Amino acid sequence: MTVFPLASRPGAQDGTTTRGNREPGEPKTGAYLQPGRIFVGRGEEAVKTVLGSCVAVCLWDAERAIGGMNHYLLPLRARGSRSSARFGEVAIQQLLEELERRGARRNGLRARVYGGACVVDSLRRSGGGVGPRNIEVAERLLDHLGIPIVARDVGGRAGRRVVFRVGDGEVWMRHLQRGRR
Repeated sequence: MTVFPLASRPGAQDGTTTRGNREPGEPKTGAYLQPGRIFVGRGEEAVKTVLGSCVAVCLWDAERAIGGMNHYLLPLRARGSRSSARFGEVAIQQLLEELERRGARRNGLRARVYGGACVVDSLRRSGGGVGPRNIEVAERLLDHLGIPIVARDVGGRAGRRVVFRVGDGEVWMRHLQRGRR
């Protein structure tokens, strides 16, 4: 499992962002979450990611001001493949375990789910690609774990830029236009 704390210097090699990378109205972030990674933090910390067909699940415990985000690419790992946060079934479980290890209580957790778009026209015509399956895994596993989803913005044709403040569960999300990053 890869869990990233916030770095103290902007633009460091660990994926942190610089102040100049923010969109108008976007909260200041300390970390950029790459696909296949997990971030857990406390208080005022925030993490940002960009999604297409990938899905990000944000979990937070309001009472303990702790939360985290994963960013996974595929719904299920293939038989015999190594356990990795690149897969939704693994990433959600690893995020939950790390939050509980740091003091969060499962019955206090709330979830927000983002992503799962079909951004490639040819995939949309042939059934939607991996995005819908990524969404389904998140919804099914969170339901099985008894963690309510309090907000979601999933599916569609546009990617998303997501910023999650881990301490209060607030999310800033914007749909991306084609050709713009």
